[in-house]
Amino acid sequence: MKKITGMLLAVLMIILSLGTTTEVHAAWQNYAKTIKLNQAYSIKGTQEDPYFLSDGCYADVYRFTVPAKGTVSFRLKSRSADVPDFRLYKTSQPDDYLWFGWSGNRTKISDVNGVFNSKWNIQLSKGSYYLQILYGSQTMNTKYTFAAKYQPAFAKTGITGIAGVANGFKVRYKKSGSATGYQIQYSTKKNMANAKKVTVKGSSNTLKTIRGLSGKKTYYVRVRTYKKVKISGKTKTFYKSWSAKKSVKTK
Repeated sequence: MKKITGMLLAVLMIILSLGTTTEVHAAWQNYAKTIKLNQAYSIKGTQEDPYFLSDGCYADVYRFTVPAKGTVSFRLKSRSADVPDFRLYKTSQPDDYLWFGWSGNRTKISDVNGVFNSKWNIQLSKGSYYLQILYGSQTMNTKYTFAAKYQPAFAKTGITGIAGVANGFKVRYKKSGSATGYQIQYSTKKNMANAKKVTVKGSSNTLKTIRGLSGKKTYYVRVRTYKKVKISGKTKTFYKSWSAKKSVKTK
């Protein structure tokens, strides 16, 4: 009877052990550390990492928030050509990854000092995400500098019409509904030396009149869009490149 009881206890311990392992692996997201976009972190995979995957990899787990639709570039810098793998999950759907980054789909650059820069770009919608960085035998115990660089999605603009007015000019430009507003830059120099800027708030304001300038003088004008996004509690302004220049003569 004691022998049977001992066997039953052993079986029960195995079942409880399996149940515990399943629970840990099902809740890997509980290990997530919050990171900020556009901020660099020093990382290093070790066998002391709190989470171990069943396929033999150790993983760092992070959580970050995308404030608005845009591109997130995962960038890794080290002195090793080997890189860990990346898995990205939606926080609301942590059972299946939506993106997988590895050495075969990265952009890799090595500078003269032997520093390797790897980059992966992915388009993401507004929301919260989990990121697993997985270390195997080739990438364990290697120091990396890691950052998730963010760029919001918004369209460029261009000048669609320009005309001189008394001591000034009026300029019309293409609407960018995803932008916060526009900047107009003008100068009497073709190389835009000593240029002045005017900010126009609101994506629907696509016509601007600039006055108070010299009469009967040629000015060079260009425009660009900008977008304000709050990241980690701080508002940051992003700019698109300037449009092609157009010249106009004031009246």
